[in-house]
Order: sequence, then C-alpha cells, then structure tokens
Amino acid sequence: MEFPSLKIDEKRLKDECGYPSKCAHPEKILCRKDDKNGNPRLFHQCQICGQEVGGRVSAKGIDADTLTKFIKFDEELKRSVWIRFHEKYQKARLLEQNRLRDNWNDCYNKYLKHPEWRAKRKLVLERAQHLCEGCRNTPAQEVHHTTYKHVGNEFLFELVATCKPCHEKLHSELTSEFLAELYVRGFSGPSVEIDMPQI
Repeated sequence: MEFPSLKIDEKRLKDECGYPSKCAHPEKILCRKDDKNGNPRLFHQCQICGQEVGGRVSAKGIDADTLTKFIKFDEELKRSVWIRFHEKYQKARLLEQNRLRDNWNDCYNKYLKHPEWRAKRKLVLERAQHLCEGCRNTPAQEVHHTTYKHVGNEFLFELVATCKPCHEKLHSELTSEFLAELYVRGFSGPSVEIDMPQI
C-alpha cells in the first residue's frame, strides 16, 4: 500500500507566501546608500520588496550636494518585508505540515483495517507464538512498528508482537523517535534556511 508523501513543496509554499526574491520590482526609485566611508552611492530600490534592483548606478555628472538630496535607501522596508514573509511562510508551513500529517494518519488508520495489514499482523503474532516479544510473559494482542520507514510495505522483521502494556511503554518511550524519523524525512526542508539577507 502506498502512503501519501510528507514532503512539503517548499518552492510552491514560498511562491504562495510572496517570496521577496521573486519580486518583479514593478516600482523602483533611485536612492542614496552610503558606503562604509560615508560616501554616497546610488541604487534603485524596489518599493514593494525593498531590495536593491540591479547594480550601483553611476553618479558621474551629479554634484555632491545633489547626491545628498536623494532619498535614503530604506533598509527598514527591506527588513520588514522579509520579516513579514518569514512569519507568513512559517504559519503556512505549519498548516501544510498538519495537513500532510492528518492525511498520512488517515491513510495509516485505513491501512490498519485493510486485509493486507491483517495478514501481516497474523503472521507476526504466529511467529511470536502469540506471546509478547517485549516481556514474554503475556499474550500478544498488538503488533508494533519498530520503524515507519517502509510503512504499508513493511518487512515482517520490522514488526513485533506485544501485549498492551509493552505496546504502551514502547509508544511512550520510543514513539517520538519513530515519529521524528518519519516526519523529519518528510518535512525536512529549508524552513530555517530561507535566503533571508543579512540585515
């Protein structure tokens, strides 16, 4: 049985959230930006995303007094656009994670009722002679995934027969590791690696 992907389409999500680096710069003005030595330099700044558009503009033929009258490059505009994008992106990413996880969990719950799972479950219980493989003292009532790597297409050695108490113990102690393995594989992506400029 095929399970839905947990992989987030980061490119689509960035585009939907208005990724500033994708701005077409429809509104730009010539601004003054002082270099480290305080010398005025001219750049076009997009009034939508706040980024520099193109390279430095030559100031040949413009006297120093006129140069200082140009509007100053708005670093705060650039910074605020990136902060708003990042906040929107993080919220959208969390919603997408939850949607994908819910979809995956629905599929998993359906799988547990499927004849394919029931057949595997029966084989695992028979292999364990219907005794819990955790304590070997109690009849096995559950079948536990030791990994979700091949869920839906498991190897039988990835499944163990357990009693309810051992199964609960496994889930309380190890489930976070299993879920981390499962979800990190699916959800890993540039959520913290956004090309946010140093500002």
